[in-house]
Amino acid sequence: MVFTALITKPIAQAGVIVTLAPLLWLTGSSSFESLLRGRGPLGRQPPLLQAVQVLIVIDFFGYWLHRAFHAAKLWSFHPIHHSSAELDWLSAARVHPVNDVVSKSIQAMTVVALGYAPALLAGALPLFTAYAIFLHANVSWDFGPLRAVLASPRFHRWHHTSVE
Repeated sequence: MVFTALITKPIAQAGVIVTLAPLLWLTGSSSFESLLRGRGPLGRQPPLLQAVQVLIVIDFFGYWLHRAFHAAKLWSFHPIHHSSAELDWLSAARVHPVNDVVSKSIQAMTVVALGYAPALLAGALPLFTAYAIFLHANVSWDFGPLRAVLASPRFHRWHHTSVE
């Protein structure tokens, strides 16, 4: 937890900034005010609608990026996340810096490239952090009939027990 908070997260934040800066510049987001607004049809939607869509986009890409890190070429950056002897909320914080930088950068670039307000990324981070902690919690909850579309601690526990 300490390593992630002091090393991995700052590296990931710097990585996102480095990868987003050229994209923001190319899309005309050169001022602070333009960071608060989106561009194009998606960026002109009401902020609440954009926020909901950004959460869906980040979650969708997060899922596929996680799957990619289970593939042979990227797996070497991911097993630290699966190394907990017993799954608990701290497991959510155990991530390799490369895993974190690549995932967050691709998600952020996708949001900006689609035209959503880049400032929405700052609001999404606490929600996904809380959800990750919940998914790794040492509880066996699921979402009943919604379990097919929403990951739960019960499903995620199964995911962490599978051998890749």
